[in-house]
Amino acid sequence: MSYALAEQADYLVLMPVPQSRSFLLNMVIDAFGLMFVQAMKMEKVGKPGSDAFIGAGAFNLVKRSAFEKTEGFEWLRMEVGDDVGLGLMLRNSGAKSRCAVSLKDLGLDWYPSLWAMFKGMEKNGFALGARFSLLRLTLIFLLMGLFLVAPVVAFLYTPVPYLWIAGTAALFCMVLRDGILSIELKRAMLHMLFVPIGQFIIILMMVWSGIKCKLQGGIIWRGTKYSTADLRAGQRVKL
Repeated sequence: MSYALAEQADYLVLMPVPQSRSFLLNMVIDAFGLMFVQAMKMEKVGKPGSDAFIGAGAFNLVKRSAFEKTEGFEWLRMEVGDDVGLGLMLRNSGAKSRCAVSLKDLGLDWYPSLWAMFKGMEKNGFALGARFSLLRLTLIFLLMGLFLVAPVVAFLYTPVPYLWIAGTAALFCMVLRDGILSIELKRAMLHMLFVPIGQFIIILMMVWSGIKCKLQGGIIWRGTKYSTADLRAGQRVKL
């Protein structure tokens, strides 16, 4: 509360750092966190002239007077990513937003297992990642796969002279980035070094979500089926 008051924020989002005893699950969660922060342009949230917005199901604090200026929860009725949608709705209404990472005061056991995360991502992986479009999903899969594999291929592929230098530089930059993040977020360095593998697993979750959505003609959430057409019509968050 003191941070929100000091910043005169209408809307405060706190990002927790989920913990798990599973090395594989921690690796995938770290990868998801990195992809989410990059997609939401977290460092630009609340900056003058920025159109960035963010929301997190773990912690959204909203000033009532700011919320009353929005279109209300009805606007988010068919939005799968309603926590992120809340941030979008408040940004659209002119609310002053702030976002911070909480290392000590906010804890979260997000998923008990990797399979549970796969099941949890069935609802929103296809929606937020690809906007219910198989074409977008295919392009994301191909581009991300190329981005993750290219440095390793460049490092190991010897027939092209000096290509290994580019591969080495790319791998070094990835390791440096992950090392800095592990220090700032107090995450195990070993988890962060395997983030590219975790990112590929996240992409597989999105593919699985897309397959399930197409086979079912929509998503099933808490016992209710929502058709793809209705979800697409009511989607507010379009990354």
